[in-house]
Formats: sequence, C-alpha cells, structure tokens
Amino acid sequence: MPNSQLNDVSVAIGRLTEASDAGQRQRAELFTLNQKTMAHITDIKEILATMPVLIERVNSHDRSISALNKFKNKAIITVAAVGGGGGALGSQIVSFIKTKLGG
Repeated sequence: MPNSQLNDVSVAIGRLTEASDAGQRQRAELFTLNQKTMAHITDIKEILATMPVLIERVNSHDRSISALNKFKNKAIITVAAVGGGGGALGSQIVSFIKTKLGG
C-alpha cells in the first residue's frame, strides 16, 4: 500500500474515532438530560398528587369560615334581641359580645 493511501486510511480512521467519541458524548449528555427530566417529572407528579388534599383543605377552611360567619351573624342578632331596646347596660353587653365575636 503506498504511503499516501496509508495516510488517507489513517485520517479516515481518526475522523471515525472523533465521530464515535462525539456520538458517545452526545449519548451521555442525552442520558443525563433524560435523568434530570425524569426527576422533574417525578417532582411534578408528587406535587400534583398532593393537590386534591390541598384543595380539600382549602374547601374545608372555606366551609368553616362560612359557618363561623353565619354563627357570628346569628349570635349578634340574638344578643341584640336579648339586649332589648338598648339602654346603657344592653348596648354595652351587645358591643362587648360583638367585639368578642369579631363583628
């Protein structure tokens, strides 16, 4: 085999080796990226799995606040009715209870 052909074969082998190395690096980068993506997907799945529980808690708190507001309104009306026409003592009692109830 002439020397020039040997050089051509050597250059071709070098290029193939470089291409192979580049392909291996690219596969390694894709594998790492895939692992990171899967970790993010797992995190998102865990977050989404907790959402129904969080939504139920928010709804429960909303129902509790609504029930508390209804109770406060009824209590204030009842206290006002018990306080009668007002007077010095009746209005003080009503004001005190309204303050305690947050009304």
